[in-house]
Amino acid sequence: MIAIKEIRNAIVRGLYDYLGLIPIPIEDLQGKEPYPYITYNFISPYTQFRGQGNYQRDLVSSNDERFELDVEETLELQPQATISINAYSKDKLEAQELAKKAMDWFKHVGYQHLYDNNIVVVNIEAFGDRTIHIVDYYEHRIGFDVIVRFTDVIKRRFETIESWDINTEIS
Repeated sequence: MIAIKEIRNAIVRGLYDYLGLIPIPIEDLQGKEPYPYITYNFISPYTQFRGQGNYQRDLVSSNDERFELDVEETLELQPQATISINAYSKDKLEAQELAKKAMDWFKHVGYQHLYDNNIVVVNIEAFGDRTIHIVDYYEHRIGFDVIVRFTDVIKRRFETIESWDINTEIS
């Protein structure tokens, strides 16, 4: 099974390498980060994508030395996650440029990095102004949502009955 943590780490690492800024989880904001900065939030971390997945059953070497083979069942799924990305600054143009650069990473620059981590971008949505007024100034927030698809493999294993002694005597 793929962990959401692995997806998060791959995206954070890739954005950091490209932007030179560590993306901050939205829930970890302390309100005193120096501008500019970028945040992320997994709005929907695991949404089952169409269908029931691919099912496969194989005979594999047993983990129990008393048996030769076990049965391993594999279910391969391709769920999606929706992630909100926001760039923050006191300067609107700076926030727009940072958000655009992050979007460029998802659209093209980070393709190979994401692919190497079994992640593909499905769609980028809602690129726009999310600015708010904070007491005596505006905090410019420009953001977008990105939908990614990833591979999730779930396995289970069970022992086989390789031989059985049957008592054929009738009592």
